[in-house]
Amino acid sequence: MNDPKLVQMTEISRADAKKEGAVLAVNGIFNDEKRAGELAYQNVPIDKDTGEKPTSITLMHIAPAATTFGELMVAGYEKLLASTLGYTNPNLNYADLLQGRGQEDTLSLGHSRGTLVQRNAFDIAAANGYENDRLK
Repeated sequence: MNDPKLVQMTEISRADAKKEGAVLAVNGIFNDEKRAGELAYQNVPIDKDTGEKPTSITLMHIAPAATTFGELMVAGYEKLLASTLGYTNPNLNYADLLQGRGQEDTLSLGHSRGTLVQRNAFDIAAANGYENDRLK
C-alpha cells in the first residue's frame, strides 16, 4: 500500500498493540487522529524487499490539548521536566508497548512531540533493564 488515502484507523487493545506492533508510532502536537495517521504513514520507510510500505502501523495517538498554550506546556514538560518530576502517561504507555514487544523486530517512529515521548519511553525502558538489538 503506497497510497496514504487508503489509511484506515482502527482502535486495538494494548495486548494486540504489543503483539502486532512491528511498527510503532506516536504523534506530534496539534495532530488529530487523521493527521497523526497520515504522518505515521508518511514517516514509515518503504521495505527494501517489497518496495511497499508496511500494511500495518500501530499508532499511539495522543489527543491534542484544548489550547495551543496547553500543547506547548505539555511538550515543554515532556522535554525538560518529565525525567525529574515524573513521566507522563503517554511516556509510560509507550515504554510499556516497547517492552511488550520483547526481542521482536520493532521500528519506533515519532513525529514532533512524539520524539519526546519516544525519548522518555526509551529512558524508562532502559531503567527497567530492557534491551532489544532489533529495535530501530
